[in-house]
Amino acid sequence: MSVITGVDTLDSVTKKLLTQGQQLLGAKPRFWGRYFKKPGDGVYKPKSEAPLLRDNAIALLPIARQTKNVAGDAKLGAKDAKANVEAFIGAVGADHLAGQGKEFLMFLDVEGTEENPSLSPDYYKGWAGALVAESRKSSGDRFTILPAVYGRTKDDDTWTAIANAVANGAEPCNGAWVARGHLCAAPNPATFETAFLTPDVPLAFPVLIWQFKLDCPPDKQTFDLDMLNPEAKASKFLLDRLATP
Repeated sequence: MSVITGVDTLDSVTKKLLTQGQQLLGAKPRFWGRYFKKPGDGVYKPKSEAPLLRDNAIALLPIARQTKNVAGDAKLGAKDAKANVEAFIGAVGADHLAGQGKEFLMFLDVEGTEENPSLSPDYYKGWAGALVAESRKSSGDRFTILPAVYGRTKDDDTWTAIANAVANGAEPCNGAWVARGHLCAAPNPATFETAFLTPDVPLAFPVLIWQFKLDCPPDKQTFDLDMLNPEAKASKFLLDRLATP
C-alpha cells in the first residue's frame, strides 16, 4: 500500500507553499495541518486558504493550539476547548461541516518541552469533554468534534495523563499524532516505522499520524512532514473525519 503523506505549517497556505510542500514530500499533500485557538485569532485565513485547499483536494487537519495551558486544570481545558470549537466552526462553517460528515477530529497540540509542558489529566478531561459538548451544541447536534492528541513519542507524561484521565471518566482519546523526526536532509521514510514512532506507554487508541520530519525549511517557511498509518482501518478513520474547506 502506498503511503499517504501531508504537511502541517504555522504559516498560511499559499500557492508557493503548496509547491514547496509537494517538493518536500515528493507528492501532493493529502492533508494540511493548521492551527485554531480562538475566534478571530487570524492564524487560519479561510478566505485565502480554503480555496487553495479545496481546489487541490487537500483536507484540513485542525490543531488546537494553546501549548502553554495544557498542564492546567479542567476548567481551563474546558474554556480552551470552547474557543477551539468556535474558531474551527467559525472558519469552516457549521453547514459546510454538517454536509460532510457527523464526526471530525481535532488534535490537541502538546509539545512536552521545557518551554511548553506535558499534558495533565485534568486539562485533558476538561478539554475533551467540552470539545464534544460544545461542538454538538454549536452544530445543533449535527456533528461532533472528537478529541485526539498530538505529542512527542517520548513524552511519557502526556500519554500516561490521557490514560489516567480516561480511567477517571474523561472522553476517550480517538487517536495519536506522534512526533519523532528524522533529519531534514535525510531521505523521506518509505514506510511507517512502527517501532521507531510508537510511544513506550501502552496506548488505548491508534497512532493515526507520524510526524517524521520537523521544522524543515525550504525557504523562509518551515514545514513539518507527516505520514498516515497505512493500516486501512486507521487511515480511513482519520480521512473520513477531516473536512475539505
